[in-house]
Amino acid sequence: TELSDGSFLGAGHYSVVGGNKGVLLKFAADGDSLWMRTYRHPPLESTFSTHWLYHAIEDTDGSIVATGTCTDGQQDLWVIRVDSFGCLVPGCQLFDNIAEQGLEMNVLLYPNPTQGRLFLSFRSAVPPSGVFTLLNTAGQVVRRFQPGGSSVEIDLDISEQPAGLYLLRYSDQQGTRWESKVIKE
Repeated sequence: TELSDGSFLGAGHYSVVGGNKGVLLKFAADGDSLWMRTYRHPPLESTFSTHWLYHAIEDTDGSIVATGTCTDGQQDLWVIRVDSFGCLVPGCQLFDNIAEQGLEMNVLLYPNPTQGRLFLSFRSAVPPSGVFTLLNTAGQVVRRFQPGGSSVEIDLDISEQPAGLYLLRYSDQQGTRWESKVIKE
C-alpha cells in the first residue's frame, strides 16, 4: 500500500516459536526499510497461535489500520490500529533517543526478541567513525563491529549466546549515540 508521504507499507506474518506474528513493514520508494514491527493478540501470547495481517491502510490522521486473522483453533477477524511508526503504544520508535542527541543517524533492529538472528539496518548522514558493541547483563562484550559504511544491512548471528537480555550500543569518540535492549529467547 502506498502512503501519503510516498513510502509503502507491507503486511504479512513473521514465523516464531509457538506460531507466528502479524507484521507491518514500512519502506521508502527506493526500497530502504524504515521500520518493521510484529504483533500478537495478547490473550494468545502464551498459546500456539497464528497471526496474519493481510491489508493495511493509512488513516486521515497518519495512523495505520491493519486487518487480518488470528487463531488458536478458531479463526477470528483481527483489526489493529498503530501510529505512523507502527507503535501500538506511541513512542516505541527506536530512533527517538537519536533525534534527542542531535545525531543524523537511523538504526533499525529486528526481530526483537530474537531466536538467534538479529538484523541491523544502519543509516547515517555522514560516514560513521564509531563501533557497535553487544554487551551481556554482566557488562561483558559479546561482540564488537564497525558499521562499515553510512548505509548498511548487518545480519548478526547470536544463536550461540544464551537466552537473556543484551544491550546493543553504538558509540564514537563523542560518547554513546544509540543503544537498544535485545532479548534473546
